[in-house]
Amino acid sequence: MPIHDKLIYRDPHADVTFVWDGWMQILIRNGLSVPLSAWPDRFDIREPDLRRDDLKAQFPHYPDDPSVHFIPVTLTDLEDTCRTWMRGEHLAAGRRDYTTYPWQGSTYGWILGVLDVRYLGGDSIEATPRGTQNWRPIIDLAHDGHTPLTVATTWLQARVNGWILALLARHGIDTTSGDLHAAVIQWATTTLTHGSNAASAYSAWLDRTVNDLWTSGDIETYRNAGGSWRSTTCRRWYARRTAADGVRWNFLWTGTPFAYAYSPDRIAPARRTLLAHQPDAGHGLDGAQAVRDHLDHLADEWMRGPALDPDALTRWTDSTHRSCYPQT
Repeated sequence: MPIHDKLIYRDPHADVTFVWDGWMQILIRNGLSVPLSAWPDRFDIREPDLRRDDLKAQFPHYPDDPSVHFIPVTLTDLEDTCRTWMRGEHLAAGRRDYTTYPWQGSTYGWILGVLDVRYLGGDSIEATPRGTQNWRPIIDLAHDGHTPLTVATTWLQARVNGWILALLARHGIDTTSGDLHAAVIQWATTTLTHGSNAASAYSAWLDRTVNDLWTSGDIETYRNAGGSWRSTTCRRWYARRTAADGVRWNFLWTGTPFAYAYSPDRIAPARRTLLAHQPDAGHGLDGAQAVRDHLDHLADEWMRGPALDPDALTRWTDSTHRSCYPQT
């Protein structure tokens, strides 16, 4: 397909149009009913870990950029990818041949550089202490209901994140906190040192603990620990409903301070499209599902009130979102 040809997919219920020229990002164009900033203006489909000079010929848009994706450039695949993205699910599941293009790297964030991890297309994700070749399986795909044909790179990352959280939790670190860094420092200060070098003490403890687990074989007791973890702001929430009178409604939160409710059949000013303000407030690292459940409940309430009665919409926004915007 010539690089200037564009595929276009319009979702009339959501009142958004997706435009794609085959490159690494799919553009989003909002209809008149969509609140400003409700949807981002694009989303990325590239394999986050993979940059291959030998594949650049497949993506001639920017010859100096070795980014790649594995989504076929067809209208059907565009529609499927957009719907998957709108639901907040992992993109390109089953598209990448990990035996040819392995996923590998080092852990980051909470256990920065302590482990090397990889997935080579088999039945499990493997890890080894940094700089060694003592690879051991830590997560079996089947345990999470996956096969090599359903794996996505972002899921691999999320699953390793969940495994890391479980490792830390078993040693007494409060991984339910909304601020894991503070929880780690507090744990290290209490458990390892009463001085001012809690971060250094934690790093040394982590290196020693990981190496001891592999040397002793106790790492097997951590096999399949935890679950898939992504932050609440990375787990998009979107729901659509149709009222008894045929009016279509969309409910959306993308990690911004506001969750929205809007209808392509009943265009409203911005203040009348607010479903919730900071819906993730008060939820810790493991609170993503609780946030989604809360938003589902609010959408149900909306369909019982504001979706049916304009006066109820006024009462909803006045009572629920008084602090969202300055009142005029």
